[in-house]
Amino acid sequence: DFCTIEKIATTQWRNVQCSLNEGKEAIWNSRPCQLNRTKLASRNRSDVSRVVMLRDPLERLLSGYLNKCADGRRRKIEGSCEPMSVFDETDMTLRIREDPKQLFAAYVDGFPLKWDMHFFPQSMYCDLLFRHVDDYDFVGRMDQGFYGQLRNMTSKFGGGSRLSEAFDKVFDLSFRLSVGRGNGNVGTETQALKHVNRYFTAASVRRALEYFAVDYIRLGLEIPGWVDDILEEANE
Repeated sequence: DFCTIEKIATTQWRNVQCSLNEGKEAIWNSRPCQLNRTKLASRNRSDVSRVVMLRDPLERLLSGYLNKCADGRRRKIEGSCEPMSVFDETDMTLRIREDPKQLFAAYVDGFPLKWDMHFFPQSMYCDLLFRHVDDYDFVGRMDQGFYGQLRNMTSKFGGGSRLSEAFDKVFDLSFRLSVGRGNGNVGTETQALKHVNRYFTAASVRRALEYFAVDYIRLGLEIPGWVDDILEEANE
């Protein structure tokens, strides 16, 4: 069983699951493959492995913002960026709209008023993940060592299995490892890690840390070094 958490390569993991269970690939922005419920229900639960991938909460927040909110057309169609008033074209919001840091900071201040699933703390997923994360068979990180962790997962669950084939198909894993890119992942859709200094300020960092402290504390995630850099620069 895979604990799916939004903005942690959800589309890619859906494709992995479809490939493993049905030999099909889900299509982005379309209905995912329909798994065989009878087949899934007949599984021996004692033989089912439990897997979850985690991600730095602040990087995940920015990834969600870049993916769901930064593009005005997608923001309006998908409606995942409440409160939408932050992005309204009014005289009051004119100044912040011209500054990526101010606009992002305004969104960070307001989004907990209407939590969207793409921004929930990871601890809140999968029946309150923080309560039983230690019971999972594999807990990985979507960080710069992501591809190496996928390799470790195939080793744990069978390197010659369909899992390794699915990883090659979805993540192009063998190629990335062969060319030394096993420690180079920064996200597929938004590459959020590359943009932290463009969007975060010391104030928005502190506010976001308040929201996601539960993830850092209860899931054992480390606060990344760039956070210290931003906070120290603001104190100079």
